[in-house]
Amino acid sequence: AAAAAAAAAAAAAAAAAAAAEQHQMSASSLFLNYPCESTEDGVLEVAWSPSDAVVAIATDNHQINFYQDEGQIMVQCAITRECDVSCMVWQAKNKILATGWEDGHIAIYSLNNQKLDCVYSNDKDHSGARLSFLMWNPMSSRLVSGDSAGVVRVWKSDSRGALSMYKQYKCNSATTAGVFSTAGHMQSRSDVLGHAFSPSFFYGTEDGKVYFADDLGHMTEVQALSSSVDCMKFYGDKSRLVIITRALLMVQLQVGDDGRVAPVMKVKLSIAGSGEKSIKQVVWAGPGLIAAASGENLVRLWNLASDENYTLSLSSAGRMVGRSDRIVSVAFNPVQRYLAAGTMEGKVALWRFVGELPSPVTTAAAEGGEGGEPVAQGSVKPEDWEPMAPAVTAKGAVTKVSWGPGRGLLCAGGSQGSSVLREDVLHRKISGSMVAIQLNSNLVRLERLDGDHFIQKCDINIRGIAVTETHLAVWNGSHCQVFEVQDSMCVAVSSHQTSAGCMAFSKDDSILRTVGSAVEICNYNGVVKKRISFSEGEGEPTHLDINGKFLAVATSNGQIKLFDLSKREAKTAGTNKNATGAPKQLGSSGKFVDSATGESLGSIRSIACNADGTRVSILSDHVHGALRMLEPDTRLHVYDADRDVVDNFNCTSRGRYPVSHFWDTEEPKLLACETTRIRAASSEAGGPGVAAPPAAAKEAADEGKEGEEGKDDEGKDGEDKSASEAQKQFIRTKQGDAAPTESEMEVLTLFVTTDFGVLMQDAFPLEAPFQALIGVQVPRLYFAGTKENEESGAGAGGAFGNGPFVMNRVLQDFIGLEDVDVDTRAALLDFSYYLTIGNMDEAHRAVKLIRNPSVWENMAHMCVKTKRLDVAEVCLGNMGHARGAAAVRLAKQEAEPEACIAAVAIQLGLIHDADRLYRECGRYDLLNQLYQASGFWDRALDVAETKDRIHLKTTHHHYAMHLEAIGDINGAVKHFELADTHRTEVPRMLFDLSQVSRDPKVLSKLEEYIAHSSDPELIKWWAGYCESIGQYDKARHFYHRAQNYFSLVRIACFNREIPRAKNIVEETNNGQYSICRMTLYQLHSAVLYSNTPHFAPLIMPSASDLGLFTPTAAAAYYLARYLEGMTEVQEAINYYAQSGCYNHAIRLAKNFGLDSELMSYAIKSRPSLMVECAVYFESKGEFEKAVQLYQKGGDIPKALDLCFKAGSQGRTSMFEVLKNIANDLDDQTSPQTVARCAEFFIEHGQFEKAVQLFMTGKRYVRAIDLCMQHKVKLTDEMVEGLTPPKETPPEGTSAADAAAMEEERLETLRALAKACKKQGAFQLACKKFTQAGDRVKAMKCLLKSGDTKNITYYANVSRNREIYVLAANYLQSLDWQNDPKTMKDIVLFYTKAKAWEQLSTFFDSYAQMEIDEYRDYEKALEALKKAATYMVKARTPDKEHLLANLQQRIYHIEQFVTARLNAKDDPAAMVRICHALLEQQDVESALRVGDCFALLIEFYHGQKNYDAAYKLIENMRSRQIVLHPYLEQDMIEEVHRMVGVPLVSEAAGDDGEVDDDVAEELDEEVDEVVSDEDEGDFKFGGK
Repeated sequence: AAAAAAAAAAAAAAAAAAAAEQHQMSASSLFLNYPCESTEDGVLEVAWSPSDAVVAIATDNHQINFYQDEGQIMVQCAITRECDVSCMVWQAKNKILATGWEDGHIAIYSLNNQKLDCVYSNDKDHSGARLSFLMWNPMSSRLVSGDSAGVVRVWKSDSRGALSMYKQYKCNSATTAGVFSTAGHMQSRSDVLGHAFSPSFFYGTEDGKVYFADDLGHMTEVQALSSSVDCMKFYGDKSRLVIITRALLMVQLQVGDDGRVAPVMKVKLSIAGSGEKSIKQVVWAGPGLIAAASGENLVRLWNLASDENYTLSLSSAGRMVGRSDRIVSVAFNPVQRYLAAGTMEGKVALWRFVGELPSPVTTAAAEGGEGGEPVAQGSVKPEDWEPMAPAVTAKGAVTKVSWGPGRGLLCAGGSQGSSVLREDVLHRKISGSMVAIQLNSNLVRLERLDGDHFIQKCDINIRGIAVTETHLAVWNGSHCQVFEVQDSMCVAVSSHQTSAGCMAFSKDDSILRTVGSAVEICNYNGVVKKRISFSEGEGEPTHLDINGKFLAVATSNGQIKLFDLSKREAKTAGTNKNATGAPKQLGSSGKFVDSATGESLGSIRSIACNADGTRVSILSDHVHGALRMLEPDTRLHVYDADRDVVDNFNCTSRGRYPVSHFWDTEEPKLLACETTRIRAASSEAGGPGVAAPPAAAKEAADEGKEGEEGKDDEGKDGEDKSASEAQKQFIRTKQGDAAPTESEMEVLTLFVTTDFGVLMQDAFPLEAPFQALIGVQVPRLYFAGTKENEESGAGAGGAFGNGPFVMNRVLQDFIGLEDVDVDTRAALLDFSYYLTIGNMDEAHRAVKLIRNPSVWENMAHMCVKTKRLDVAEVCLGNMGHARGAAAVRLAKQEAEPEACIAAVAIQLGLIHDADRLYRECGRYDLLNQLYQASGFWDRALDVAETKDRIHLKTTHHHYAMHLEAIGDINGAVKHFELADTHRTEVPRMLFDLSQVSRDPKVLSKLEEYIAHSSDPELIKWWAGYCESIGQYDKARHFYHRAQNYFSLVRIACFNREIPRAKNIVEETNNGQYSICRMTLYQLHSAVLYSNTPHFAPLIMPSASDLGLFTPTAAAAYYLARYLEGMTEVQEAINYYAQSGCYNHAIRLAKNFGLDSELMSYAIKSRPSLMVECAVYFESKGEFEKAVQLYQKGGDIPKALDLCFKAGSQGRTSMFEVLKNIANDLDDQTSPQTVARCAEFFIEHGQFEKAVQLFMTGKRYVRAIDLCMQHKVKLTDEMVEGLTPPKETPPEGTSAADAAAMEEERLETLRALAKACKKQGAFQLACKKFTQAGDRVKAMKCLLKSGDTKNITYYANVSRNREIYVLAANYLQSLDWQNDPKTMKDIVLFYTKAKAWEQLSTFFDSYAQMEIDEYRDYEKALEALKKAATYMVKARTPDKEHLLANLQQRIYHIEQFVTARLNAKDDPAAMVRICHALLEQQDVESALRVGDCFALLIEFYHGQKNYDAAYKLIENMRSRQIVLHPYLEQDMIEEVHRMVGVPLVSEAAGDDGEVDDDVAEELDEEVDEVVSDEDEGDFKFGGK
């Protein structure tokens, strides 16, 4: 019995938990179960009509039944045959159903007015073969059918749905699946083209073949797979065909425009479980996202865009679904983004997609029967799916689930029947003083604003509510009930049928409803009185709203119309009586489009009309892709009829989107809006369900709370009220130790005007007890909410005793002024509006006569936002806020305006505003102070850590003082340490605490803290404390830890433990310990106040004795003083030396004659002591030691004097000492000292050393002369050292003196350059001549170096005519004939120098070279012409003579060149010209005569005129012209043989000897020029 009771208790607890979870999950939505009537048979197929809420359900009793949205069967529309249905599909736009049966029968049915007609039937074409699939194309003009015999047919359909055979294809295996392709298909077609053309399609077969076909008779096999094709989907975004086979292989094929496919990816799908594994159902679950039911306890999803996959487990769907349950069916609703999964145990698990969808893009038409292909990348995270409350349908397995048209309509069928699940949305409506709140599917609470309320039960399931002061109407899409509202009850007026989707009451006792393509105006009995019709282009009316006498209507095509119900259109002849007298339209129709681009702003979700019929607020959804997935738009749109534009207010920055909106019934520009968090944004920021609000949202929420709390302080003055609000905000924020978390819902109040658009006036979180916004009527906002401890209602409403009820909240600017008159209310509205737009002057004028502090406080709050410090003063004065007024005066001293306003915000309790302002102006120091003063220490430390590091330690210190004050000793210690003040503050705190509490444990806690510390200063303090109370052992222990060896030695000496003191000093002298310093004054003070009686009189140190001591130094010094007092001199000296106090060691050594130790200590001491010891050694005649100490002590003149004095006495050892001294001389040494040393070295032949000393003493001329006289080698370093620096003359120096100083420096440079030149250092000489400004001499030195590259570079940078000439002359001495670059540089330099004569001479030489070397008279002629051209520019006295000579030579060469050219064509002319040239007297100056003779001889030899040739040879001999350079030896021998004259042999070397002589003569000439010592210019002749 006990076990049974325990089990029962456990079951009850589980049931209670499940119920609680169900209630929690159903707070936002709840699906109600409507079992389908007259069906308990197994469901085979489920298909919803896309155009109406009608579902066709095929069962295993060979029937198809039709049901409405609440499960009502359409009795007259049943279809019965002798076999079962195998597939069925509706047309997209019409209520036409195509059915395929097991026996091959195909039939088309049309459903109109609940009457079913069969428009086509065919038993022949698929006779005996089971229909495996049916597909309508997007325009419903073609139907594709496939059967188990492998036959695929394309049917042509007319407007009624009747079919005619169009094309047929046959394959060798049964067909299994098909899908339309949009690859290459036209993306935008009219209806006519859609009926004429149809997209191609793919189909698969039992043997794994995939075929591509169209309606034109083309069919081809495109892929062969290893197993049967179970499912086919077309991924339009990437033009891919997705196939899932029976072997669980997912294949993606890239589809071309011509239907050709290429494999992209093959993936083996993994499915857990035993037995047969297969995919039960596959659907699109988003753009690019496939969801599959696989018989597991999860839904598998594959993201085809990113090639990722994940799962949704049933464990996330709530406890109502068992963990052992399995999913066998799946469906997706793109309108609401709901995913439904049917399970084996009769449950339907639901998830809502809350992730971020891609931006809308244009796609092809939807895939037939599947709702279209995906268009973009979908979600890749399981967190993007939020579980909803699961639904229970039947006892059997849910094998079929399908979503109906519109929102929240789902059909679930299984082995034991079917049900329609409909989402129940609770409606709320306010009209005047009457509010209707739907409680469940058939209960409505009616409540007046004065508090009276009752509950009315209706006979239908409510889908919509309309209410007035006197009447209530409810409807469900097929029926409408109207009630008359009396005092505490409702009386039924009528109940009539209507298919209206939206209704509203008008003030003339009429009902307006949307039916089809019109808005009907009827009476309470449903009789139509008038009709407002809409054209096909305008679309069907889907939404309407009435505010007073104005009606707003929105259509399915985004048209917006406004009507005045108090006026009627004029009657016209011939019009229908139902159309006359319709309400008058205001203006023209508007469009819900972007005014800039003309693009649609989305799908309209709801509308609301303002009080004067000029504006319509709109909530909308973004439409994504061919699936037409809806995503809530984060903007609140407002259509302005006067401007015909759509304004908007974007809630994205607040991380929210709008869910409801209401206009005030009297004020046309006041709009209230309820918003909710964007789930995807919050999940990304802080994980699932964690909000990550932007700063603006936090700020608005916090300000809303402040305004709400202000209602409790109406009776207080302004100062007390602000102080109370600041205190409450402080407590509220401190309790969470962070900023308040963002609420799920938020309410915005906005002003909408033509000039400023949509502006937010206020924002506050919607928190308990409020649940939802109902409406706004100035000065209150009305909400549905719950009340605690409310008495239960009577009758059917007893279960809703705690609500929801009507609750209200006063608008921010009306707090304390709720019941004012109409004029004051209008003034307050103007005040609120002007505050919103930031016009503080107009806001002040609107309420200047109102004395309510609440108004002025609101204005002061706005002054903080608008940063109006001047207006804030007026507001604080009217509030009576003296402290705030004083804060304003003090705030004006701050430089930043934001900092001034922040001070005002603090006084008003707006801590978050002050926070924001300090951040804006970068005053993180003041922000840190604000956090400290408010007690937000974590924030203060964070700001100090990241933005205000200069005050980081101060903040830690203040926090530690705070923790000390509240008794958190450990926390105080921690932050004192972080503040680096623990050395004094922690001992003080613990010591004071021990004194106050008289508890010795506190002091022991201080000792324990110090014992665990590693801070030397803290440990030393405690050691001193222990010493002061006589605990020497403990003091020694802590002094040793602190490495304060001075104190250890001091205690040892005090206790006369000399060996211990010596050991301490020796141990510390080994360098084992870190350094701990103390000043000599501190050391002497310790010695003076020591109790040791044996000290000798102490000598206080001079200022120069001040220093810092290491542990060894301090301890050793103390011990040395102690030993000196004990007259142990030797040990005292040693310890003085260890301490570094060499003055005391020296003092004792001199007093007791210890000279051997004196020298070693003197070397280590400071310079003054060295000089003092040097005088001591000099007096004793020890000159070497004295000189060394003088040198080390810095008294160089004294050291030199002593060296010279000792040297004159014959001490040769002083010479080496003097050399060492000279090495230490620098530019700081006096010139006299340096000169004296230099002269000493000259006397002893050390010239190089003397030069170095003269350089050090800046006697450059003397050093240069010494180098030249004694041939001291000048190195680069010496030359630089001898170069006098260019110094700025001292202030007050006259111009003449400055010029003289500069001339002296230049003379020194010239002398240095000449010295370098004399020693052959031409590069250095060039450099120094350049520094002296004599570039010509610098160039001449560079020429002697032979560095052609530097010569060319120097000439180019010098830009001096003479230098150009020198460089060109030098380059002529090189092999310029074989170096084109050199030749080019020669011409360039002569040209830059304008040395035309030299340039002419160069080209003359070039011409002669061409003649002599190459016999190239053509090039020689060109060179001579250039020479003549440049000679024309020359200014030489004999210019005319030289030019005439050149012209004569040019003429002769031209004649010879002409003769050579005529040698073949005109021999006679050639002979005549050559003979004429030979007769010229001066022809040899122009050309070689031998060339002329050779031309004639060769001609006569060729003519066999040997006599003439012989005469010419003899003529050459007579002119002493050598034959060999001009004539061939064979030719000469042949001529002599033919004339019979023997040939006399000639000297073979004559010609070579002549050439050698010429070359030798040229070499001598060049050498003479280069070695020119008088620095003259290079001279070159013409040849």
